[in-house]
Amino acid sequence: MRTGTKVLLFAGAAFAGMAIVNRRVAAAYRPLYSELEAEARAYTWRDGIVYYYVKGEGQPIVMAHDFGIAAGAYQMRPMFERLAAHYQVYALDWLGYGLSNRPAIDYTAALYEQLLADFVADVVGKPTVIIAAGPAAAFAVILAAREPEKVSHLVLIEPTGVRRLAGPPTPVQRALRLVLKAPVVGPFAFNVLSSKPALRWELRNRIFFDPSLATDELVDYQWITAHQPGARFAPISFWTGLLNLRIAEDLSTLQQPVMIVWGQQARKTPVEDIQAFKRILPSARYRAFDRCGQWPQYEAAHAFSALVHNWLRGKDKGAAAIFPGEVEPED
Repeated sequence: MRTGTKVLLFAGAAFAGMAIVNRRVAAAYRPLYSELEAEARAYTWRDGIVYYYVKGEGQPIVMAHDFGIAAGAYQMRPMFERLAAHYQVYALDWLGYGLSNRPAIDYTAALYEQLLADFVADVVGKPTVIIAAGPAAAFAVILAAREPEKVSHLVLIEPTGVRRLAGPPTPVQRALRLVLKAPVVGPFAFNVLSSKPALRWELRNRIFFDPSLATDELVDYQWITAHQPGARFAPISFWTGLLNLRIAEDLSTLQQPVMIVWGQQARKTPVEDIQAFKRILPSARYRAFDRCGQWPQYEAAHAFSALVHNWLRGKDKGAAAIFPGEVEPED
């Protein structure tokens, strides 16, 4: 048998095997449920229905989660519950994540910038505090700089847009996008990356400082949300640079009070990145939570919530490094 024929047969068998795996994973579909103890409401936006959760009364706070393979408003759950005792808190499932629609489109920084601006205008309807993580923090900076009447305070959790995720997509990322969006091969690659072993590894090694937080329940929830119809398109856009956004110029013009927070042991965006933000915006409040990884709002929810509550009331007296459990809210 000729070498070319063998290659074709092997490729055909591999292709068929991937298709079988994709069908089996799709057959294991389970409907997604809410992880937040709050009313889920629908916001009809131009590109689809966006779900959000709202709880509490008082000054509004909008929480915008980070991006990734199984992202969602659940990343903000511990802080959401605590701050809802003092504020009217909104937790957003970005388009492409959580209960929100997941259309087969390219998700770009411009799309999410507009979604955040429209959500604040149409749903909140008045100046709001925004607590945003990762690229979502970059979108919040743009909104605060260009439409300052919509944002009263900013809390940025490990923001990007200065040292990381600031440039255009690379040729490798553009090629990767073509592969991940291809039929059969793309879904197969996504299914591998969103398998339970892969999700558990990500949580234990890239997200949390305390690996015990990567519980079976959390991994199971992540698997369910990562296997909703259309779940791969938003993460593909994130991985391949479509959410990259340079914010240095807008950051330098901010007039609102700003707090920038980091997990001391964050791996994806190391705490050293905070120095670049200090050079551009020295007037901001900078805080680092020890023994926390990528989600300080989750690992140090009590201390983080108290810090935000105190800061909004002008009572933030903490040191630069705050250990989980150290800060108590002041009435």
